[in-house]
Amino acid sequence: EKMLFKKIKVTPKGIYVLDPDLRKKIDKLNLSPSMIGNWLQSPADFILGKFIEPEVQIEDTPHLKRGTWFHSTMEAFFGLPQEERTKENLLKVSKEVTMTDEYRDFAKETDNQEWYKNALKSYISAWLDNAKSEKIANLFVMGKSRKGLELFVKGNLGNADRTCLGFIDKIVEGDNGLKVQDWKTGKKITNYNPNMKISTNNPFDYWRQQTFYAMLLEQLGATVEEASLLFPCAETPTIVLVDHSNPDVRAQVIKDVEQVDKELKEAIDNNYFFEFKKGPYNSWSSYLAGLGSARKPNIREDKFAMMADLSEVGGKA
Repeated sequence: EKMLFKKIKVTPKGIYVLDPDLRKKIDKLNLSPSMIGNWLQSPADFILGKFIEPEVQIEDTPHLKRGTWFHSTMEAFFGLPQEERTKENLLKVSKEVTMTDEYRDFAKETDNQEWYKNALKSYISAWLDNAKSEKIANLFVMGKSRKGLELFVKGNLGNADRTCLGFIDKIVEGDNGLKVQDWKTGKKITNYNPNMKISTNNPFDYWRQQTFYAMLLEQLGATVEEASLLFPCAETPTIVLVDHSNPDVRAQVIKDVEQVDKELKEAIDNNYFFEFKKGPYNSWSSYLAGLGSARKPNIREDKFAMMADLSEVGGKA
């Protein structure tokens, strides 16, 4: 049986990436907060989710796209001069964003439309009043002055060889420094308690993300006064403050960055082998290796079987 042209090989313990182009992409990976969070949950799920799933999935997950739709709207709204941040202009901006190619068809689905309306409504009732007083920071980054909206930052953290980077949703000028903010459009508020061990019930992801960004901004010479997550869609719209200057929190971020940097290097050296891990959201690990009972990935199995050598897992999960 010819096993040519298979991109990956699945084993009970993890996957091998066979495809040379895919290997090159993996070689070039940078460290972002979401990449680190996903890798720590399960390296194989991260690789499959990032590189294979987009080619075999049946449809985009609507909640991700809803999130970007809201993000795009807020980016455009806060791009307006402070005095123009009125309810009328927010609705005007939201129409413009919705009419772009990116969201036009997506917005026709009643569920998506409802969700979006509710998200905007929650934002308006909770926080619109502050919008006029929020001064978006200008930062001197990578040789030029840039607005603190969807701001791209990069640098190095700890002893990791790979570049650390990401996009910060919104940076506002505070009294003695910058306020680093991120929109979270889920209903559920996940906060981290620094006095307890990191676990599924006490996830570090959001704190890692905001502290990671704060540390990169500090490298650029900025003072970060506050780091927070904004949950407009929660039962009660909530702002979660992250203790980004807590030395233990910062040490944990560095530890995670260095660990993922090291494990990625080891995986590449080990013939591009990425292991499965059990976890509540690790759908590939549960589907292909029977680890846990996460929801099966929403994929066309026939397409996946053409890309993956499944001979070691009995031809099929």
